[in-house]
Amino acid sequence: MRNRKEKTVRHGTVVVALTILAFASISRAESGIKTIDTDTLHSLVSDNIYKREGGKPIRNIVIDTRTPEEFAAGNIITAINVPLDGIEQSLGALPADKSVQLTIYGNESNLDACRKWAAKASTHGYTNIFISTDTYQNWQQNKLPSTRLR
Repeated sequence: MRNRKEKTVRHGTVVVALTILAFASISRAESGIKTIDTDTLHSLVSDNIYKREGGKPIRNIVIDTRTPEEFAAGNIITAINVPLDGIEQSLGALPADKSVQLTIYGNESNLDACRKWAAKASTHGYTNIFISTDTYQNWQQNKLPSTRLR
C-alpha cells in the first residue's frame, strides 16, 4: 500500500512540476510582447516606405492578421498578410533574423488573434514583437497610408 502512495505522490509532483514549467514558458514568451500606438506605427510605416524606395532593408515587418479577403479589401501599406491559422505555413515569409521587429495589427473582431499570433511568433524565436493598440478600421478612418483610402 505504501509503495502505491509513494508512486501517486511522485506522479502528482511530476504533473505539478510540468504544469509550472509550461506556465513559465508561456509567461516568458508573452513577456517579450509589447504594444505600439498608432503614431509610432505610422512613423515606422513611413520609414518602411522610404527604405523600400531606397532599396534598403526593412527592419520592421508589419503583419496583418485579418483574413485574406479583408486584407485584399485594404491594408496598412507595406503590411504582409499572415492570418493566425496560416502562421505555421507562412514562417518562410518572415525574416530569418529573429530580432527584427514584428508589428501586428487586425480589427476589432480579431484582437485576440493578434495576441495569439504574437505568442506563437515568440515560441518560434522572434524577440521583438509589438501589437498595435489600434485597429485597421481606425487607421483607415484617420486616412493613414493604406492600400485603400476611403
